[in-house]
Amino acid sequence: MSNKTHEDRHPIRFMIRILVLAGLIGFAVKTVSAKKKEFHGLNESQARKKFAEKLGPKIGEDRANEVADQVIPRLKERGLVVEDPAPADIDDVDDLKAGGGSDTDSDE
Repeated sequence: MSNKTHEDRHPIRFMIRILVLAGLIGFAVKTVSAKKKEFHGLNESQARKKFAEKLGPKIGEDRANEVADQVIPRLKERGLVVEDPAPADIDDVDDLKAGGGSDTDSDE
């Protein structure tokens, strides 16, 4: 039998463990950055819709909305999600959909 002491550790095993740990950390960082890119530049309503599409079938619509209510403010703080357009802009879009003309329409 061999009597291994605390000083008889193998440096190769230690290096392999460090490399595996570094690989796992690198994979986690890459995955998180890819998830952030999915939401970069979306407005709040688009981000909520994306949460509902991804989480709704898995955890239910109500719970998905609760998660979105908690996560979206944090995404807005970090600058990944932007505010929805102002209500005045939405009224202009509704007018155009309703057949209302613009100032550049001509009756020629």
